[in-house]
Amino acid sequence: MNSSVDTDSYLAGLSALATHGFTSISTAVDAILQLMVEKLGTRSSFLARITYENGQLEVVAAHNMPGGCDIQTGTAVPLPKGFDQMIHTKGSSPIVMEQLQQDCNISSNQGPSTFSRIGSYIGVPLLLTNGTLFGMLAAVDPEPQMIRPQQVEMLAVIARRLVNEFEHDYEQTERKRAQAKLARTLVALSEANKQLRDMNKLKSDFVSVVSHEFRTVLTCIEGFSELMRDENFSSQEMKGFAADINTDARRLTRMISDLLDLDRMEFGRVTLQQEAVDLNTIIMNTCDHIRPAAPKHSFRFQLDNTLPWITGDNDRLIQVVSNLVSNAVKYSPAGGEILLSTCLEGDMIHAQVRDHGVGIPPDSLERVFERYSRIEGGSTRYIKGTGLGLPIVQRIVEMHGGKVWAESCQIKGTIFHFTLPVAGVPATTNESN
Repeated sequence: MNSSVDTDSYLAGLSALATHGFTSISTAVDAILQLMVEKLGTRSSFLARITYENGQLEVVAAHNMPGGCDIQTGTAVPLPKGFDQMIHTKGSSPIVMEQLQQDCNISSNQGPSTFSRIGSYIGVPLLLTNGTLFGMLAAVDPEPQMIRPQQVEMLAVIARRLVNEFEHDYEQTERKRAQAKLARTLVALSEANKQLRDMNKLKSDFVSVVSHEFRTVLTCIEGFSELMRDENFSSQEMKGFAADINTDARRLTRMISDLLDLDRMEFGRVTLQQEAVDLNTIIMNTCDHIRPAAPKHSFRFQLDNTLPWITGDNDRLIQVVSNLVSNAVKYSPAGGEILLSTCLEGDMIHAQVRDHGVGIPPDSLERVFERYSRIEGGSTRYIKGTGLGLPIVQRIVEMHGGKVWAESCQIKGTIFHFTLPVAGVPATTNESN
């Protein structure tokens, strides 16, 4: 190695290196290896990592000048015998090997041919703060030359600097990993809190539905049955009371069925019974069934007679149309026209149910498909319902591969849209899921 190394210049370079700061550990390694070559007067330098599993030193970074030893990344050499004892004995002091080509005790038979061309060597072990031996930092040259004490001291300073970079990089990496983990935990906690709030809302809404809708029906049944028990009525009057009780009992049964149906659909426990279905026929028949209970309303149809039949669950699609038409009747208490239309749009059938009722506020259009959601206030205050009809409609339509949505203008009414694929149901859910 060059014996005329300028010590002051070298230490000035180290000082500049220490205050530089690096964007990555690889940048720090490259800068340090280049500095070693420039200041120590060697033509090659390298960083090797110790792999005790293989008993080797593996080069992970190298810097070569023209005429150097051409050290290549990935090159591995066996660890010398007694390497651990040598390190523990010498601590972090450099391992100095000079004039290797004239030293008969140094053998390169176990290493690559690259290392057989090394004439002089100065290396220092990289010991982490916790005492772990990471690897070696070395400067080499093809020519056998004497190593000066100042060079040994300087390389030890560089090694400590590199160890500081390693440990700083590790701390930064661990800090980022901890921050990322904390961020994921906070997101999961936020999601869990949201789910908890949603569950509490569902619980509150369920209690509200049960306490209001169910209790109203049961109160009517209880009242009529007490009258029949305690008073004397004619046979015709008794039949009237019995009919009222039957109507309320059937309404209660429908509410319970809706609750169970929606739960089974959301948990994938419903299998669609596929068959050929004519949507126009379903709409006409459903309106004929509802018409006697809606004397204030008129029904108008704009149905595309060229619609193809589709494959779907006939009973479930009747449930969709029935819920939408009943909803239109319910939320237009003053009566009026209900328009039902169908048309073919590409490979989808588009159906609409339009009323001229109270309408839906814009901020409630999405929420109407949530469980137990109802339009509150104004003229809707006395409208009965569990808030389950539209969620059931949405789930059935989606099970058929379609979509459902609403548009509305308050006071002018609401339009409910749903689409169904002409090709039929894309997939069904197994009952045992």
